[in-house]
Amino acid sequence: MPWFDNPEGLFYRTDLIKTPPTSPAEVVSDAQAAMKADPSLKEGIAFEADKYEGAITSFLTVDSAFGGKLDPTNVNTPGNVAALKWLHDAIYTSKIAPQAVTGWQEGQVQAQFSSGFTPFAINYPFVEAQQSAPAVKGHIGYIPFPAGPGGTPGSALGGEMLAINAKTAHSAAAYQLIQYLTSPSVETARAIAVGDPPSLPSAYTSSLYANAPYFKDVKTLNQYSQPRPVTPNYLQVSTDLQTLFSSVYANASPGAAAAAFSSGAASIKSDAAATPGS
Repeated sequence: MPWFDNPEGLFYRTDLIKTPPTSPAEVVSDAQAAMKADPSLKEGIAFEADKYEGAITSFLTVDSAFGGKLDPTNVNTPGNVAALKWLHDAIYTSKIAPQAVTGWQEGQVQAQFSSGFTPFAINYPFVEAQQSAPAVKGHIGYIPFPAGPGGTPGSALGGEMLAINAKTAHSAAAYQLIQYLTSPSVETARAIAVGDPPSLPSAYTSSLYANAPYFKDVKTLNQYSQPRPVTPNYLQVSTDLQTLFSSVYANASPGAAAAAFSSGAASIKSDAAATPGS
């Protein structure tokens, strides 16, 4: 059962970006304008591009904005390639992101934003939940990645699930605990205490907003969050996707990389078919 939902989206500095961007192109132009106006900025956007799961969620956050959909058996689509190209070009063409992002995970991205070094960052809600740095406190906006023509606002779904071991002798007690942990009042209290976004819509209450107003933004992002591919063979699919995305972040051609990945889609299908329960 979902315990909490964690939508990844686009953070921005409201003192530097007066109006939230409404398209991917505006993210670029706003980042460039902020870098020109504020010499203390080190980059225009920070995102996770290391070769790990975050490389996939960064992509998912922007993918639907270009009309893309992450299907491992058909990656080479115009929308997916356009999303990959935007991330690639952020590093190598518009240069609003440094090449150092190819080694960044969530923590490094948070550090850049919290230190006041970037006006934009792709990351999870914990960035705002734990935010007390003077450089950005009181100047944080959090939105889905803005959609381009033919796209929809973008967000990647994260979070945690609760489950019961099939072999436990205490399944009834475990389920009772899960019912308690996923009750609206407890999810609200947990969100206030530690910043984990509730999985239940009914847990987004006036009390929650009074203690942490940014959860209004989180609820909005949850409407757009895209899950990673659902497959019993996801560990292997994830490894393959990480290789694809990290190669693009390291300056491989987005179109060529997507085409090369898709040419191996048959083997992915075969692996999944051979997995018990698939």
